[in-house]
Formats: sequence, structure tokens, C-alpha cells
Amino acid sequence: MTSLLAGRSITVIGAGTQPSRDPDAPVGNGRAIAVRAAREGASVVCVDRDEAAVEETWRLITEEGGKAAVVVADVTTEEGCRLAVSDEPGRAPDGLVLNVGTGFGMGMAGTSIDDWDKTFDLNLRAHFMLVRRALVTLSDNAAILFVGSVAGLRPGSRIPAYDASKAGLIGLSRHVAVEGARRGIRANVLAPGLIDTPLGRYAADFLICGTGIDVEFSRRPELRRVADNIARWSDRYDPPEAERDERLGRYPYLGPDFALLPRRAGLSDWMSDIHLFNIAATMSFGPSGSSINAMTTSVPKLVNGLTRGLFEGDLERHWQSLQRYDVPQAVLRGNDP
Repeated sequence: MTSLLAGRSITVIGAGTQPSRDPDAPVGNGRAIAVRAAREGASVVCVDRDEAAVEETWRLITEEGGKAAVVVADVTTEEGCRLAVSDEPGRAPDGLVLNVGTGFGMGMAGTSIDDWDKTFDLNLRAHFMLVRRALVTLSDNAAILFVGSVAGLRPGSRIPAYDASKAGLIGLSRHVAVEGARRGIRANVLAPGLIDTPLGRYAADFLICGTGIDVEFSRRPELRRVADNIARWSDRYDPPEAERDERLGRYPYLGPDFALLPRRAGLSDWMSDIHLFNIAATMSFGPSGSSINAMTTSVPKLVNGLTRGLFEGDLERHWQSLQRYDVPQAVLRGNDP
């Protein structure tokens, strides 16, 4: 165990794991979150409508020496929400994890009104009732985490009720964040992609992981001829021995407008017309070429550089045009005799 959450109380709604006939069934998200929170030192209140499932989560926590309590409640009811989120003095949670969710129906034609209502009752209506109570009972500076889904951002599950309810969580969380801000209560949505859980098993024959990047300009046909003359960080900076990294040293040393610079001036200077606005700009500008948040400062640098480069490229033409300009702006006439 560690002490990252020592002294904190975390309530996990949906802390059980759905029963499964699969002999190798994975742990559900709620149980995994509850166990991990306890390992980090938190006192965990495990809430679920399935008594056997939530007691198993409690057993896993307490057998490792963690602190946990069990609340059996159906959060699709107001009474269940009252039981789930305590208002007893000194027992208000510091963090609330809303993990419950389900999905009924398949496709538009295969989704009944009852399928739609049952999905929204648990995936959105219950969340509304829980956070409406939580905003009153939570302590200041608490945190609320909605476990959503990438299906709320783009279609993919083929379950319209599920996708629509998860999208609704995003809108709900924004309101909770605004109303909770005055007391320092934070609200965020976690939108995971495919996860191997009892609700939806995901299996593959192979798993390909992107574990990093490297920079090698000679692999680009259009740059192969000048790859050896592209300035890299290893050409411009000599770090202390303990901080040397050959891979980072291969990153390009870019100009202030993300332009490639020649290693030897006078050879292939035209490469400064190539502006590298991607992950390879990380060593020169941080994640500005690969982070949406950083683009507010990086895009103006890029645009200013492109504009300046285009103007300087036509500078002689502009100068000749200015010299040829011969349109009088005003004509002063003397007194006629």
C-alpha cells in the first residue's frame, strides 16, 4: 500500500462486478477502482445493488489490510441515492466515483422504448440524482468522477441508448463542475475505450503497442538527399554525460517558426521553407506540435513564420514594385498668372 489517498474517503458507486459464466471473467471497473483506491490508503465505501458482488469487493480490500464499508443500494431510486451518498457528520466522501452503467438494445430497430428507458434510468437519471445530492453533502474541495465512455464521443457500440446516455454524462458533468466550482468541487468525465470487463469482453489475437517514436529523416524520400545536413539537437547542444540521450539528440533543432535548419550554412538552405509541425518538434518547442492545448501559442508562431517567409521570398519584387510606383497622391498648383 501507498499513501497517495491516505486520510481520504472515497465512495465508489457500482463497486461490485457483474456475475459471469465465463470461468476467466475479468474484474469490473468499479471493483478495480475500489481496490486500487484502498491500496493508495483511502477508506472506501463500496456501493452496489448486488450484495454478494459488493461484499466480494469488500473482502478483497480488507484481506489486504485496507479499510472498506459496504452499502447495498439501488441508485435508480431516490432512496438508493440517499443511502449511497452519506450526509452523516464526518462521513461525507472526499471523492465520488460514478461507475454504474448498462446498455440495452441493438441498433435503432432493435431498441425498444423499454430498452431506452432502462438504459437512461441507470446511465443518466441515476447520475443526476446522485450528484444533486452530492453537491449538498460533499465536503469542500471534493472530486466527482463520472465514468463515461468513448462511445459518448463517437458512435461505435451500436447501442443507441448507451451511446446517447454516455454523451449526456458530458453535459451533466459540465453543469456539476460550474455549480461545484464555488466550493472547489471538481467534476470530470473519464471516457475509456474498449476495456475487457464482464459487461463487454474484448479479445484479440495480437496486441500492437506504440511505445515511442524515433526521428530518421533519411526514411523520407523527399528529405533523403539532405538528411545529413538537417541540424539536430546533438549538433547544437552538448548535455552533461549523465543526461545524454542519443534518441533525443536525433530530434531536429528547429528555427523559431518550426523551420528545419541546415547543419552547415550555405548548403541546402532552402530547407528552412519546410516547417515541422508534429511530434518531432517536441525537443524544440515541447508538445506544441502534437497537443491541442499547446496550439494556442504554437500556431501563431507557425503562421507568423510562414507569413514572414513568404514576404521575404518576394522582397525583391516588392522593392521593385515600390520603386516603380508613380501615382501622385496630391498635386500642388501655383497661382496662375
